[in-house]
Amino acid sequence: MLPTTPAPRTAALACLAALVAAAPLARAGQLKGSVVLPAIAEDVDPRPEARPPLGAWRLENGRLRVGREADVRRQVVLTLEPLRPARLDPPPLTLESRPGGGIDPQLTIAQLGVAVTWKNTDAGPRSVTLEEGDTLLPPEPTAPGGTRAVRFTIPGEYVFLDPDHPFTRATVVVVDTPYATQADERGGFTIDAPDGKYRLRAWWRGGWVDVQTLDLAGARRDLVV
Repeated sequence: MLPTTPAPRTAALACLAALVAAAPLARAGQLKGSVVLPAIAEDVDPRPEARPPLGAWRLENGRLRVGREADVRRQVVLTLEPLRPARLDPPPLTLESRPGGGIDPQLTIAQLGVAVTWKNTDAGPRSVTLEEGDTLLPPEPTAPGGTRAVRFTIPGEYVFLDPDHPFTRATVVVVDTPYATQADERGGFTIDAPDGKYRLRAWWRGGWVDVQTLDLAGARRDLVV
C-alpha cells in the first residue's frame, strides 16, 4: 500500500496580480485565455534566453553566464472546477531524477488520488523526500533504477526534494478537477471541458487565488485573479 498524505504543504501566497482574459469561445466546451503578470512588461521579450544574465562567475578558462530563472508565466496553473463535482480517474505520474541533481518534470498537475512514482535514472544512488513531509517519504538512498512511490489524497502543493542537491525541487500540484492546465511562455492557455458553470482558479508559487464563477458557453469576459 502506498503512503498517503495527511496534509498538503502550506505556503504563503506570493503577490500575484494576474489578468485572465477568457477569449470568445472557438467552440462549445473550450476556454481560451491569457495570464498577464503586471511585473512583466508586455513590450519585453519574455523568453529566458532573450534576457541579460544576472552576472558572471570568473573561471580560469573563461566566464560562466548566470541566467535568470525560467519565465514565471509557465509556472501558473489554471483550473476549472465544476460546481457539480466531476468524476476523477487520475492517471499515474512518474518523476525522474536527472544527472547533476535535477528532478523532471519540475512542475506537474495531477488529479486527486494520484499515485506518484519517483524513479532514479541517474548513474549513482539518489535520495528523494517531500518538503514538510519527510515522515511520509523519508529520504532513503535509492539505487540506480530504483523507485519510490506515494499517493496524494488531499489537494495541495507537494514539493519533492533531494537532500544531497539543495537546489533540486519538483512540484506536483494536486487538484480535485480533471480540467487543468499550465500557462505557456506568453501566458496563453486552453482548457477543454463540457459546457456548464465552473469556478476558474489560478495557482502560482505556493498559493491559490479564487476567481468568479463562469459559464463555459458564455461570451467574452475579463477576470482579475
